[in-house]
Amino acid sequence: MTITPDDIYNLIHKGEGASVEIKKCSNTLPRSVWETYSAFANTRGGVMLLGITEHKERPIESRFEITGVSDPDKIETDFFNILNNRQKVSRNILFDSDFRQIVRKFYQHGIFLDICVLILRNLKMSKRYG
Repeated sequence: MTITPDDIYNLIHKGEGASVEIKKCSNTLPRSVWETYSAFANTRGGVMLLGITEHKERPIESRFEITGVSDPDKIETDFFNILNNRQKVSRNILFDSDFRQIVRKFYQHGIFLDICVLILRNLKMSKRYG
């Protein structure tokens, strides 16, 4: 599955829902990533976008702002290190290809910003289910 910047803008414009979760993530993974991981694994799966700030006081069309991830490689490494730690996460249902870095694609406030995208399948559809 390929995700383009246009896909990201469409997801942001629609906002969060049962299969889309949007999270602010600058230099560290938010703890809520793992709640979302678990929820998606046990339901229909979904898409998690990291590097986007929610302004709850705004209407849905302008509620989400791409603020970027400062070091996408670090976020990806941290994510998979925790994901593969059985003391933290009971089962890894993802492959490396499920984590996408959308690098230098978003031009905001005079700079290019990076975001990270996680494609999460549900546990039964995962090739790692067994």
